[in-house]
Amino acid sequence: MYHKLAKPVNYQDEYIVTFFNLSDDIDTDILHYQNVVAHIRFNEIESIVEKIASDKEHFIFLLLSEGKTYKEVGKCFNLSG
Repeated sequence: MYHKLAKPVNYQDEYIVTFFNLSDDIDTDILHYQNVVAHIRFNEIESIVEKIASDKEHFIFLLLSEGKTYKEVGKCFNLSG
């Protein structure tokens, strides 16, 4: 079954120059790819930590991954150093 478009596409409205537009957005694509790879890597590490670590160790891992310092993590557990 085919669906009708709400508004017909008029390809003549599109300028050929903008349709085949080349830009310098490669750097943002690379950064996006690196962020995706880093996110996947973090998820894999977190999965391993969840399997082998205690709840306390997992919580410490999450705090450190958020950029907390060891001193800040210690304060969460009422430790002094």
